[in-house]
Amino acid sequence: MFAAAMLVSHTISDFILQTGNTVRLKSKFKLRGFGYHGLALLITAVLLLIPARSDEFVVVALKTGLIICIHLFVDYLKELSQKKLIKNNKRRFLRVFLFTADQIIHLSVILLITGSTKVSYPAFDLWFLSWLNPDAGTAALLMQNIFILLYIAFSGIYLIPLIFNVLHPKQEVEEPIFNFMGGEGAGKWISVLERIIILIFILNGLYTAVAGIIALKSTIWYLIMDRESYFDRFLPGTLISAVYTISAFLILSNFVT
Repeated sequence: MFAAAMLVSHTISDFILQTGNTVRLKSKFKLRGFGYHGLALLITAVLLLIPARSDEFVVVALKTGLIICIHLFVDYLKELSQKKLIKNNKRRFLRVFLFTADQIIHLSVILLITGSTKVSYPAFDLWFLSWLNPDAGTAALLMQNIFILLYIAFSGIYLIPLIFNVLHPKQEVEEPIFNFMGGEGAGKWISVLERIIILIFILNGLYTAVAGIIALKSTIWYLIMDRESYFDRFLPGTLISAVYTISAFLILSNFVT
């Protein structure tokens, strides 16, 4: 469960707690920005590991610190690459590539470093989350499912607009900075909730329900939106979100197993 806990920590720190101010400070290579992000990584990791038990406590602590240090170094390299390769919001594909490469490196580092180091949660029963996947059986698998659900739901806020801009350049949308503590448009929260519901259906094998919720949402918005906005923005965005959710689930399910 060490790997699962660190993956959840990464997801919360990168996509939920990282504020717009932190992102801007990092883009300007301000040490304060990387410090804020490192602190968020440390706090979430500690909170997730406090209930854990391990015979390798020192190893767990050292590996956690190493993961955080490498995470910040990778973020620095990403910001450096963006500054050199992307100017004036051009080269849309490069933005998608850098985001994807950054995340693949982060997740791979976590899985490689945590390796065979084991922690357990004898006093931390996740039975109350068993509705996510009744067949999960163990707390480790439930924690893995929580990671997949949170990661896909919140990473989509960043990645889906970038993909939309590549596939539909004439209807470019602003690259978002999602601030969990700030006032966000209802659309972003609805998209997060939609992906969470779709993933819960998939985890429980309710595949027809997935098609049903996408069809229902598309029909309702078709009736209330003007046709130009529906076909130019809403429908492509909905399809990209659905394809991303399903494909990311298939990839992550195998990647973290």
